Amino acid sequence: MAAKKFMVNLDLNLNELLNVVIQKLASDPVSPIEGQFWFNSTSKQLKYFDGSSVATIAEGDDLTNAILRATAASEAGELLVSAGADRSTKTYDGGAGILKSSATGVISAAVAGTDYLTADSTNTLTNKTFDANGTGNSLSNIEVADFAASALATDVATATSSQFVTGEKIKTYVDAAVAGLGQLVGSFDASSGLLPTAGSGLEGAIMAGDYWRISVGGTITDVGVLEVGDALIARVNAAADPGEFFVLQANLVDAVTSVSATSTDNALPRFDGTNGKIIQNSLVTIDDNGSVNIPSGQAYLVNGVDILTANARKYALTFNDSTDWDGVAAPYSIAVLGTTHGLTASAAVSVTVRDSSGAEVEVDTTVNGSGDVTLISNAKFAGSAVLIG
Repeated sequence: MAAKKFMVNLDLNLNELLNVVIQKLASDPVSPIEGQFWFNSTSKQLKYFDGSSVATIAEGDDLTNAILRATAASEAGELLVSAGADRSTKTYDGGAGILKSSATGVISAAVAGTDYLTADSTNTLTNKTFDANGTGNSLSNIEVADFAASALATDVATATSSQFVTGEKIKTYVDAAVAGLGQLVGSFDASSGLLPTAGSGLEGAIMAGDYWRISVGGTITDVGVLEVGDALIARVNAAADPGEFFVLQANLVDAVTSVSATSTDNALPRFDGTNGKIIQNSLVTIDDNGSVNIPSGQAYLVNGVDILTANARKYALTFNDSTDWDGVAAPYSIAVLGTTHGLTASAAVSVTVRDSSGAEVEVDTTVNGSGDVTLISNAKFAGSAVLIG
């Protein structure tokens, strides 16, 4: 079976290791290390090494030897129960029923309604969760009167996430909201620069939501420029000040337009000129799958550098399994100075490491601000590394 070597510890940072199979060996390792696990496929045993000897964790599906059985009862009708702080065996012969144990280990019959509930119990339950999820489960005959007053909202607008809202309250709220949607009062001449003074209410009172369609454009101080077709809307009842009105524009003054009546499908738009109002097709397209296409002969620049033509820079090194590694004990390290590889003085260096057989292995790597690259391993081995900057 193919395998990838890790020359450093694998830190999953508290993430789960999914779909794992313990290493299967036909025989126990000759020289296991402390804490090593394996599954002996010959004896069908899960084993580990505790530092001095091999111990068996589990063996097949026979749990007979893993169960401690109490001494048999002396006569029929007696039940042996392990109870009390010392978990000693107690004898109970008081008849059928649910049993309970006191703190001192005395066994007695549990009392219905006190120690447990029955199907027709009238006991009051507090701080209990009923899970009605699943096919066929239900809670029957629940009425509004069954809920505490604090669980029912008196107004939809003030209801909290822990309250219910009745249909009556919802209807009242919706009716009020619909009534407040506003009413068209009529056309309005804004050329005078003045606000409306009459609305749809009694005796011409302005009501929240009243709106006027601008028939003659003009400028109203602190409201803005109104054009023909715009809507002027009252925010509150008896609105009279500019801050109590707002405008919905029908004509956008600074609309962005195109230099052409047609466009290229999937083309990225670009601004034409410096006024920010005109766009045109670019020659760059992006298809429905997200692939970006740059026209032939054009450059793809990042910070002014053409990444399509720029040559990748690399540095290669080989090392032995002894003197090339620094350190008298694990972890061991090999350092390549930035002045040696000459790739970069930042952390933008990619490192690939292989052992002497050519297999890619994982080691820890660091790159400091000077571009110095350090390889770190828990074991010395011969191999090679490629640095790409």
